[in-house]
Amino acid sequence: GENLLEKDPDDRPASASAVLKTLNDPIFLDTGAIPARDLTLLDRIVRGRMVGRKPELDQARKLWKDTTLGSGQSLLISGEPGIGKTRLVKEIITHAEVSGGQAYIGESYAEGGVPYDAFAQIVHNVLDGKDHRVLDLPDVVVADLLDLAPELKPYYPDIEPNPPLDPEAHQRRLFESMVTFCTKLSADSPLLIVIDDAHWSDSGTLHMLRHLMRRTRGHPVMIIATYREVELDEALPFHEVMLDLNRERLGSRIKLSRLEREQTRKLLNVIFDDDVTPDFLEGIYNETEGNPFFIEEICKALVESGKLYYEDGEWHRPDDMHDLEIPQGVKVAIQYRVSKLPKSSKDAMVAAAVIGREFDFPTLLKVIEGDEESLITAIEDAVKAQLIEELRNKGPEYFSFSHALIPAALRETLGGLRRIRYHRRVAEAIQELRPEDYELLAYHYSEAGDEERALEFTIKAADRAKLSYANQEAIRFYTEALAVVPKDSPQRFELLANRETVYGTLADREPQGDDLKEMLSLAELLADDHLLVRALIDYANYSFQVDRLDQQRIYAERAFELVQTLSDSLLVAKAYMELGNIFDSKGDVSRVFELKSRAKEILQKLELSDQTARVRVDLASILGVLGKPKAALKEAQEALRISRELRHSYWEARSLYAIAFSYLRLSKFDQARQHLQQANQLFRKIEHRQYEFYSYLALSGFERRLGNLDKNLEYLRNSLDIVWHIGEPTALSAGLQKYAIYRYLYSGDLEDGINFLTEQIAVAKTSESPGLENMARFALAVFQSYIGMYQTAYDTMESVIEKITGLEEMAWVPAMRLGYCLIGLGHFQQSRTLMLAAFEPNMMVTEVKNDIADMLTHLALVDFLAGDNAKYPAALKQVLEAIPNYHSSLGVVLNRGWGYCTALNVAARLQLALGQEKKALEHSTKLVEIVENEIIALIAPHYFTHSLALHANDQSEQADSYLQRAYDRVASVGNKIKDPAIKTAWLETNRQNAEILTAYQTSDLPKISP
Repeated sequence: GENLLEKDPDDRPASASAVLKTLNDPIFLDTGAIPARDLTLLDRIVRGRMVGRKPELDQARKLWKDTTLGSGQSLLISGEPGIGKTRLVKEIITHAEVSGGQAYIGESYAEGGVPYDAFAQIVHNVLDGKDHRVLDLPDVVVADLLDLAPELKPYYPDIEPNPPLDPEAHQRRLFESMVTFCTKLSADSPLLIVIDDAHWSDSGTLHMLRHLMRRTRGHPVMIIATYREVELDEALPFHEVMLDLNRERLGSRIKLSRLEREQTRKLLNVIFDDDVTPDFLEGIYNETEGNPFFIEEICKALVESGKLYYEDGEWHRPDDMHDLEIPQGVKVAIQYRVSKLPKSSKDAMVAAAVIGREFDFPTLLKVIEGDEESLITAIEDAVKAQLIEELRNKGPEYFSFSHALIPAALRETLGGLRRIRYHRRVAEAIQELRPEDYELLAYHYSEAGDEERALEFTIKAADRAKLSYANQEAIRFYTEALAVVPKDSPQRFELLANRETVYGTLADREPQGDDLKEMLSLAELLADDHLLVRALIDYANYSFQVDRLDQQRIYAERAFELVQTLSDSLLVAKAYMELGNIFDSKGDVSRVFELKSRAKEILQKLELSDQTARVRVDLASILGVLGKPKAALKEAQEALRISRELRHSYWEARSLYAIAFSYLRLSKFDQARQHLQQANQLFRKIEHRQYEFYSYLALSGFERRLGNLDKNLEYLRNSLDIVWHIGEPTALSAGLQKYAIYRYLYSGDLEDGINFLTEQIAVAKTSESPGLENMARFALAVFQSYIGMYQTAYDTMESVIEKITGLEEMAWVPAMRLGYCLIGLGHFQQSRTLMLAAFEPNMMVTEVKNDIADMLTHLALVDFLAGDNAKYPAALKQVLEAIPNYHSSLGVVLNRGWGYCTALNVAARLQLALGQEKKALEHSTKLVEIVENEIIALIAPHYFTHSLALHANDQSEQADSYLQRAYDRVASVGNKIKDPAIKTAWLETNRQNAEILTAYQTSDLPKISP
């Protein structure tokens, strides 16, 4: 330091300047640069705060080193209040700055604040008084950043506002602008971004944090978030983002624990620059249990009380520890310290505590109704006592309490009436100074007991959160508003409708259903037919989403009947759409198309573009099923145009999704994949869990087609994370089946697969949802049927099938699975009867070609395995009819799995039996082409069929090669199995595997027994 001081400032290296700058900051004292004897007690406390934290600091320094090399890193630091998270962060910031980097910190507070407040603080600190052209930031980026920190706009008069967008589109652009902002900053020197107390952040801030962690990994940017684990249950948005960060492995983690007794002794030795006595250590440790902040506050209180004092070069205390009177709790210690301030300073700090952890000078001045000079003096006193600190990133008029426990302790000193009066003053001051700070206004008016104004601003905050897709905040504010709105108020219906929509976005079905029930009851109570039709339509749509099709029909038909008496064309159109969903569930796609086309005509006449976009998306899906992909693409593209024009992200995402599937049907896979990825990203950003789940499943199908197992499994894991969150039984079954098949059946780890699904059943039981448990059991049964455990699988399916279907006409899929078990058991006629009984209710109306193809394939398979040669020609005709139906369905385009491959296999076997050897070889060749290039779980039967076809066409050498492959696959899986029952099922009971083993044993190939 002395050598550096002798140099001219312009000649000092950047890192040296950083050292000199920080030498005057207490956070640098732990380096030992200043002798202990020259330090005040407060200085020594700061110096001792890193006792026992060297491993954590070393870990952070390593991550920073990686960051400086261009590998972006993220770090999550957790721990209870007072454990030292912020202190550790300050050390990391100092290290970053000394090593030539730059660091910026944003803080979140329990009292809330405007959306993106923590990032707004960072933007303010960077741009305040600086020329953005030096940072080489585009004007469009700067305009977005100024939206975050509008107080800076007067300093950038040349920056025009960006064109207005809807909240979702604005959020996407804002996120990317923040990415550009960070990467441009990091181009000059490595960048450290800190979000402190992230558990209190709004969902917008958290989603931006997650987005930055994803998008800056290839840049010299390190992102740190600190949080309290004890707050996670109450901080639902952060809890959900944490799940994403865990799933995507986006950050390293440090969990700070309390100091042990020996670490506490070392800390006290540093604080007092002397060895403490055992009884003093015990007294402090027993009271604080090793929490560093508690230790500091109690030591400060002891010194300020005069019970512990420094004289003649050493510390003195009473001989009897009982006379020392250690404060019973940190709040008492804090209150004692504040009581030592002058009265004006104490009163100002109490008022500031009511404002919140962070406060500003103008607001506090209005609250205390004092003069500026007296308040400045009061603030200076509090800064000297280290109760508050200036927020340098916001300017000289902004302050924060040094710890969250300090304002909490100060508020407890107020009586009820005085606290209410303070909250009213705070609310009135904020309304005058920042009238759009709805969240804080709602909080303070509520605390002041002004229900009318609290409700007004709570609803405004809820609506703003809903439009911004800050879903958890929207639910919280709507819930708070509903708590005070009368049960018979029309306003209550609108609040319920808004909250129900948000629950629907999150696929949180139970509370969504509760809101819909109350909407129905309220509409009937108010005798308002318009509200009743709205509630019926919304309830019908909800019932469709949760597979309660009997309820859907009742509500949709009642709405349609009632709407005829009203002169409301919009409600008529919506009723048509819900009626269409009824016929959709029956497979009567032509009727669906007719009804939704009528709705489209009405909506176009009304010029309601948002509703027109919705119905066009539905029509695109229907046209695809009808085998008209070009017409479907046209509808979806028009829906996308309208959605983007309206800046409506949800319908934009749905349009992209529909476009992707239209391209799939046209076999334009690159375009399909690109649009599906865009849709998935949008669904994730707006937290639409149901479609996020569907899009992950579809993306996994792409990766299977490309042979990318790891990526396929990653998407399937993501889909399972979502489905457990939303708790939808049908989705759970689909997710579990696919994951088990491609993770365990494909790899041949059959026992691990059974264990995995058994564990999932146990998890489902803890959810207390019979639907989830039944669907998890059904997924296990399907997996067992693939192995050859036909009887076990059949018994399980039969026991749950009635519970998981709900309606007879919806029993097609589970009945098909039951039918395959019956085939395995040799009950061919029973299987045929069951399948026809399940399919016949829909047979006259269904135009879902995948269902038709599955039905034809199944019947052909039954006739082939039954061995009735007279039925072979008809069976072959059926399966050849099935194959083109698969070709026009998404099942074959996206995932050429069981159905299509089975159809090819059955066709080849029937053709061999009928002497059509060349045609059989054509089909078996197509089979092995799929197996060689894509991820197909059951490959041995297809190799075996190809072997038979090659033999029939006099290609014996190749035939033996494919028989060997089929045998090797069956045997290798069998060799992994330890459970005798599972091994027997795989090698003997499984009809296909048994046939392969028999053929191998009777061949001339070298024999190796599994």
